[in-house]
Amino acid sequence: MDTRDKISIIQSNIEAFRREINLRIESQNNLWRLVIAGLAAVVVLKSDINVGRFLPVLPIVAMLILAYWFGETLYVFRTGRWIASMEAQINTLVGNQILQHESVMWRQRK
Repeated sequence: MDTRDKISIIQSNIEAFRREINLRIESQNNLWRLVIAGLAAVVVLKSDINVGRFLPVLPIVAMLILAYWFGETLYVFRTGRWIASMEAQINTLVGNQILQHESVMWRQRK
């Protein structure tokens, strides 16, 4: 297999991971939109409904929302680490530091 073919395969994997990261971030944004819409509905409808009836459920829902958000964030970080390793593979194949975006970000996070 030619070096260009190997680089092309790795690049397609990087692009797939970046699309997955974007989907996860969009999922998190949708979650926050839902939370804001729910809070707005409670504020608007607070005179029509008994808010105290839903208070016992609030901690459970909040923990589920936070667990989901942290899970998505963890996945984004793990995917970034995979992309950094793929950048290193491409750099090794080329013999030069041509890709370094994720690698630099990982060094800065530490």
